Amino acid sequence: MEEELDSVENGDVNWDELLAEFYSDFEQTLKDAKAEMEGVKLKLKEDETDIVCEKCGRKMVVKVGRYGKFIACPGYPDCKNIKKYVEKTGTVCPKCGGDIIVKHTKTKRIFYGCSNYPECDFVSWNEPTNEKCPQCGEVLYKKKGKKPTLFCAKEGCGYTKTQKTEDK
Repeated sequence: MEEELDSVENGDVNWDELLAEFYSDFEQTLKDAKAEMEGVKLKLKEDETDIVCEKCGRKMVVKVGRYGKFIACPGYPDCKNIKKYVEKTGTVCPKCGGDIIVKHTKTKRIFYGCSNYPECDFVSWNEPTNEKCPQCGEVLYKKKGKKPTLFCAKEGCGYTKTQKTEDK
């Protein structure tokens, strides 16, 4: 096949004819494969979580729907328990000590908020870290880009620290 494609590149063979010749054999192979796969259903492995279903006791799994990820009971249709998928950052909320989670706006823009909402109203466009500012003691935030940096958001502080990236 590679030699035939080289001859098309050189202008010795018409590419329409070459593709028509190839596809005539390939089309039959596709039809045979489709006929053999009739009625076969593939079962993909799902990501199991540590969350236990309150309704039936099974370990819940992460599924993907048209609106993104969600957590569901693997016992569907007998058990239809579902939960919202929450992505934790591993950072502690500077206001209340809860977990910081990744959230999305309606336009899919990422922001960070406290898992204890609405009791805690902490939100940020920049990802908070567990590091504290050496000048004022406030939380440092990650600024993304070509040169990722940590910065202090407290007005008047102005502390910044360049993050080291690991070369692999």
